This record gives sequence, C-alpha cells and structure tokens, in this order.
Amino acid sequence: MKIRATSDLAAFVDTVHTAFGRFPETPDEHGGGLWWSAIEIDRSLMAFTDDEKPIGTATAHSFELTLPGDVLAPAAGITGVGVLPTHRRQGVDVPRALTARGYGGDGELVLDVRDPFLDEHGRYLLTVRDGQAECARTDRAPDLSLDVRDPGSTYLGGTTPSTLIRAGHVETHTPEAAATADALFRSAHPPHCLHWF
Repeated sequence: MKIRATSDLAAFVDTVHTAFGRFPETPDEHGGGLWWSAIEIDRSLMAFTDDEKPIGTATAHSFELTLPGDVLAPAAGITGVGVLPTHRRQGVDVPRALTARGYGGDGELVLDVRDPFLDEHGRYLLTVRDGQAECARTDRAPDLSLDVRDPGSTYLGGTTPSTLIRAGHVETHTPEAAATADALFRSAHPPHCLHWF
C-alpha cells in the first residue's frame, strides 16, 4: 500500500463515496452535493494498492482556533477518512477486546460469537473478578449467542445487553444471562463524544 498526496478530485470523491456507501452528487442550485466542493485537494491524501487502485482517503479543512490573548492559531479539521470495504480490517480478537476494559461487577458468561462476514465462530468464557476479566475459548454451553458486531454496542456501556436481547440481536440461553451481562457491562458514566462527525 502507498499513501500520498493527490490532486485528482474526481478519484478522491469516487473513493470516499464508495468507502461510505454513497453515490456522488453533482452540486445543484439547492445546495445538494456541495460537501465535496469544499475539499482542499492540496490537503488530501489517498491510499493506493501496489497496482495503483485507490483504496482510502483523508483530507483536512483549514480553520483557525482562537486562543487566549486573541491569538489565532491555524488548525486542521480532519475529515473524509474512509477505506474501501475490501481493505478494512476484518475480524475481532474477542478475548483481547473483552479483557481490555474494566467491569462493574463479578460474574461469568459464556459468549457464542459468530462473524458472518468471515464465516468464523468461537465460544468464549468471560470471567470477571474485582473488575478484571479473563477470557478464553471454551466448550461450555453458551449463555448468550451474538454477532461479532454486537459487543461493540455494549463495550462502552451505552447500550445494555438486555436491550440487544429485546431487539432480537442477541439470543439468551439461560434465565440469568441478561441480568449478568447487564451487570458486567454497566458503566458508571455513559459514553459521550465531545465532537460531532
């Protein structure tokens, strides 16, 4: 893979639209399609395969920050960061991800995790003691069955596992699984993003 500056606005727009699953629009008198006309192509980067096919984008908008003392400092607003679906990192290291966070209580859950995109499947025993987790493959019967994307909804504590169960995203196999999962993944503070994007 090669990353370099680009001056090809058409290739940049096509690549970023493909990365975000959208279709380019021509600017019109009503304002439609104007977002990409604000791209500063001289502040844009593209990633290419070895055979020069574009696979990723990033760009920056110029703006200034007002600092104490009436100082204006130049800054870059990073945007348009996209990677084609064919080149996105796939697969999740479930034990590593689940042991990297803290937990709100003690307990055990057996998670049956499937990745339909990669056609992979694994069963993991999550054991939490004093807020610290251990996670390893197991042959035990599952408490919950879920898609590999579902832990991302609960990881920061903003969505409870029981919400995903009620929505039909997660299947429960034991009566206490939902309550145990809710207690483990509970967060003292809900996640909050300070910046819109």
